[in-house]
Amino acid sequence: MTKNFSVNRRNPGHWDIYDDRRRLFCIRGQPGAFFVRDERDESERGTTRDKFTTVDSAMAWICATLMYEANNNLAVVPDAHTSGGIDSP
Repeated sequence: MTKNFSVNRRNPGHWDIYDDRRRLFCIRGQPGAFFVRDERDESERGTTRDKFTTVDSAMAWICATLMYEANNNLAVVPDAHTSGGIDSP
């Protein structure tokens, strides 16, 4: 779990999510076709998630990922695209 994170909008369709030390994720795209790039660690760096239709849905997935509490047996981070998430049909 990340204790603190901040969100910066650089320009339309270009958002960066940081912790105290570095960029964790970036959101890129345009209405109807946003993607999230995971930059948390070198082994995962550059991994992208499937497209999200809105910045809101991409940000919701990032928040759920960063706020996941591994010690809480009830905490489950659903995959927004396969478990009835925001963008699921």
